[in-house]
Amino acid sequence: MKNNLWLQRFSVMLDAAWHRWHMFPLSGIITAVMGTALLTSLLYMCDLWLIFLPNAGVLYFPLIAVLAYYWPVRYTFLAIALQIVCVYVVLIDPVGLVKPLAPMLVQLAIFLLMMSSILVLVQLAVKRRQSAEQSARKFAALYKVGTALSSELDEKKLLHLIAETACQLTGAEFAAFTLRPLNEFGQPITPVGGNAFYLAAVVGVSSQQEHFFQHMSFKGEGLLAPIFWEGVPVRIADVLVHGRMAGVHRHDMSPEWIKAGRQAAVDYAQGRVSKEKLLSVGVPKNHPVVRSFLGVPLLDRSSVVRGGLLLGHGAPDHFTEEDEALLLGLGTQAAIALDNARLYHSAHIHVLETDAIFEHIADGVMLMDVHGCILRENLAARHIRELLQDEQNHRQEITAMLAGPIQSATTERRDLNFTVMVNTSNNEVREYMVNVSPLHLPKASIVPMHPRYRTTKEEQSLKASGAVIVWNDVTETRRLMAYAEAERLKDEFITIAAHELRTPLAVLKGFAQTLLVQTARGKGAELAEWQVEALQNIDQATSRMVDLASDLLDVARLQTGSLQLHFEPVDLIALLKRVVTRLQVTTERHTLALHIFTDHFVVDIDQQRIEQVLTNIIGNAIKYSPLGGAIQIDVDAHQQNTVLVSVKDTGIGIPEQQQGQIFGRFMRADNALNEGIAGTGLGLYLCRELVERHGGHTWFESMEGEGSTFYLSFPVSSSQKVLADGAGDGAANGVLIMNPRMSAAYAASPQVP
Repeated sequence: MKNNLWLQRFSVMLDAAWHRWHMFPLSGIITAVMGTALLTSLLYMCDLWLIFLPNAGVLYFPLIAVLAYYWPVRYTFLAIALQIVCVYVVLIDPVGLVKPLAPMLVQLAIFLLMMSSILVLVQLAVKRRQSAEQSARKFAALYKVGTALSSELDEKKLLHLIAETACQLTGAEFAAFTLRPLNEFGQPITPVGGNAFYLAAVVGVSSQQEHFFQHMSFKGEGLLAPIFWEGVPVRIADVLVHGRMAGVHRHDMSPEWIKAGRQAAVDYAQGRVSKEKLLSVGVPKNHPVVRSFLGVPLLDRSSVVRGGLLLGHGAPDHFTEEDEALLLGLGTQAAIALDNARLYHSAHIHVLETDAIFEHIADGVMLMDVHGCILRENLAARHIRELLQDEQNHRQEITAMLAGPIQSATTERRDLNFTVMVNTSNNEVREYMVNVSPLHLPKASIVPMHPRYRTTKEEQSLKASGAVIVWNDVTETRRLMAYAEAERLKDEFITIAAHELRTPLAVLKGFAQTLLVQTARGKGAELAEWQVEALQNIDQATSRMVDLASDLLDVARLQTGSLQLHFEPVDLIALLKRVVTRLQVTTERHTLALHIFTDHFVVDIDQQRIEQVLTNIIGNAIKYSPLGGAIQIDVDAHQQNTVLVSVKDTGIGIPEQQQGQIFGRFMRADNALNEGIAGTGLGLYLCRELVERHGGHTWFESMEGEGSTFYLSFPVSSSQKVLADGAGDGAANGVLIMNPRMSAAYAASPQVP
């Protein structure tokens, strides 16, 4: 052991010393001169004192072989010349410089021939060694690239490494890597003008030249056309000579020349012409000097050109067929590696998206194996599991709860559903509908693929490896169902109650009016003032209750969808006049102004329901303006196929924070309640529903303390028409102002239908 260790150390030290000596600049000359001198002295002493050597020059052969193998040939020639001189002077008798040369010519010639033979053999060995070293470097480079292709997922680093390897393998001075842009689906983007390629990586150039390459247009013109358009390699021995033969003296990008170049590329790809017939567009200004050119396409799995690998060298005829074949294989591997990198990134993005969706699903999702171990769970499932494990009344493990359902689902291969009640930290009971489904997971162990080699146990393991448990919170659903049922029952009760109230209210109102009318006619006993006032209050209260019952009945019909509308042609202007006249009689502090654009405007509506809407809107304007004032009603039909009615008041308005809810059922603004204005909160709800069932819209503008403007729009079909009475006498664009003193006279006027 110790001897071997010492031998290894001595060998390492000897190799290091030899390497340092070989790298010394004068080592070749010193070895040739000193080696020849030492060997000559040794041979002379052997001839003088030991034994005569008839072919003593043979001992020079090892020195010649060493010099020829490790040093340049010039040192070998120097050693051969010195050895011939030494043989002539020292080893051939008599010793000395002066002696006849003719008898020794044959011996010296044989010696020179043997030396030359040794030199040739050693040079052949050197060539073989260099070839082996070059092949070893190529294999090492290919192994490096192959490792990078299978492991590197950064596209920029991968392309730069491939370009560097291409330069190392072929001896190119620079390499450019161009790629075709892809869309988000991994498909090439092909503009109208051709396949645009961009510079993805470049090596062997300066920063200025790289900047120039990045701004070059790679559209597959000239010598690049066969590569980018037809997917075939191109190798040119001398680009300058090729360009002069093609007649190109400058960078020519004319449409005619480009078209001819593409046709030549097609002919070259189909084997109809040689590469000498390819047309060049010349080298643009500031382009690096290129004499030898080699370019190969990058083809993906579908044989579509993914990009191109372009090599250049400043010397002519640099690239060989071997370089072309090597680069083709490298380009194919690079295209596959790029596809793999893109697929990996796409899969990685999909995984991240799936994980994000899985984590943020509102329902709890768990993946569990057949033994009840949790393989994966999202945030909602984790929260449910923690709630179940932290219950104060009875502590239970979620795995124990799910053991039975999982076993049943995996063995019977069917979905199971059951309900679980969970107490939250706020002492709220949540109800979950739990669904258990079989889960199939790939096994880590290798299972024989042929069915006859599978055991029953293996078959069962392939069928179900676990279960998917989904926790669906149905608490709110149950509440909504209960709420919907309560709403249904409430609407049904309101319908029944409103319908049943109308008959006794009608009887009560009829008797009150009968007493008042008959007493006024002198029939029966005369009533005292307090009795008349009481009957009048009963009549008014009964009227309000009848209106409330009617509204409740309409609301119930709207909710159940049983409200029927009867459309007929109605003069909207006449209807508005009638409503304004009737409502003006009810108030002395308000002035109703009706602005109309024509005397008559016929629309298809349900007259009773639209009269109810108009009465409600204008009545609200009166009611919610307790201090009185002007109320303006405008009718506008200038918008196409639409008639617009607006009612503007100067009343209390609607608070901004409650405007979004004002059309709801039983909704009343706070300022109306503070003012003590009576109401049920059903009027605006009914107005909106009725207008929308006519195909129209309802909206408003309001500011608290300054008043409100309500808008009603109704569609007008092309068959409907405006009937104008003619000019003058309050016809088109007329204004009708009602006030308390003229309302009675206008009500009796024959103009009002």
